[in-house]
Amino acid sequence: YSRKELMGMNNRQYTDEENAKKLFETFNKVYRTELPTKAFDWQVIRKDGNIVFIEASVALRKDSAGNKIGFMGIVRDITERKHAEEELRQNQYFLLKSQEVAQLGSYQVDSKTGRWISSHVLDNILGIDENYQRTPQGWFNIIHPDERQDIKRFMYETIKIHRKRLFDTALRIIRQNDGQERWVQAKGELTYDQDGNAITMIGTIQDITDRKRMEDEILESEQKYR
Repeated sequence: YSRKELMGMNNRQYTDEENAKKLFETFNKVYRTELPTKAFDWQVIRKDGNIVFIEASVALRKDSAGNKIGFMGIVRDITERKHAEEELRQNQYFLLKSQEVAQLGSYQVDSKTGRWISSHVLDNILGIDENYQRTPQGWFNIIHPDERQDIKRFMYETIKIHRKRLFDTALRIIRQNDGQERWVQAKGELTYDQDGNAITMIGTIQDITDRKRMEDEILESEQKYR
């Protein structure tokens, strides 16, 4: 709107019912408490019908006698930021859903401390919760006892001897919440400092139990056929 058109216009003329209510509650609170508010955001409808997200500060105005005479503040357009935030939320949602469908979780390990973080999907695969101790020992407790030495040797050769940047291996685990034996495919990428010391490891772990079971059944069937 032009300045002339906007002067004297009621906010209900450029907001929907929900945002008009939000505006009233915010300005009313500032009026009653005399405390300013910052980073208050709402939607407005432009003259051309497009929706714009704006962020504002609201403070009370008083005259020399201390009488309340109005409001003042700063308003800025945050539409691009809101769209970027929504796109990020969508991407995170799609990533989570795709991980859930594929039974594929992600992790990151600090090579110096051995402490690791894991995605929600990986927690479900491993049968752990947010209170689980994500330490080197905590990880080896998850690995099937028959495979722990092999995995320790594999990681030592991968990191210390060959200093590989990528690895891909299948292993058995014991789910911590129900004791189930599961097969997983672990993939990772390692980063090293200039002295060749491992810094971080980041990768994925996928539950492949059903695939392994099917492969075993096919192999057994072929052996019987022979």
